[in-house]
Amino acid sequence: MENNLCAETLWRVWIDTENRIVSFHEADGCQLMEFQNHELYVSYITGFLGKNYRYQ
Repeated sequence: MENNLCAETLWRVWIDTENRIVSFHEADGCQLMEFQNHELYVSYITGFLGKNYRYQ
């Protein structure tokens, strides 16, 4: 039997610092951020709560 390795899961978020938007889908004019660690991803997203970012 062949041993198949799964690709690591990536969590992605797009950030628009000019308009203060966090997007969970691809958006024009936003910077893509990719995380391989879920805890780091959640921490990063949570950090925007205190900065009055809008989520979409």
